[in-house]
Amino acid sequence: MTPVTTNPADGTLETRDGRHVLRYERRLAHPVERVWAAVTQPAGDEVDTEPHGVLRFELRPDGDGTALTFTVTTPAPNDHVTLALAGWHIHLEHLADALDGRPVDWPAWSDEHRPRWDEIHARYAAREA
Repeated sequence: MTPVTTNPADGTLETRDGRHVLRYERRLAHPVERVWAAVTQPAGDEVDTEPHGVLRFELRPDGDGTALTFTVTTPAPNDHVTLALAGWHIHLEHLADALDGRPVDWPAWSDEHRPRWDEIHARYAAREA
């Protein structure tokens, strides 16, 4: 599957060697050290990624910010891959918001963020159809 994207902030999907590779690129307006701390030192419980696949965060200095490349590798086929694309997409939006001092109010997530997730998912579902 060849990735098709018109916006570099959108995730791409490739299938290689029987696995899906989801890839996202973001520029975050925060230094590498701050972004690394945000993705490796979550508040609360430890992060269990087993059902989500192998996660890879690549961080590079980009001026006064950070260039982030995030990849997720999961087994293929996966009938729910567009759900994963949308889910990781919105989680990266939440990361940017948290770094900007606007953490997600998880109890209010459905009311505040579900419409955005639905919009993102519809876009990925149409693109991958």
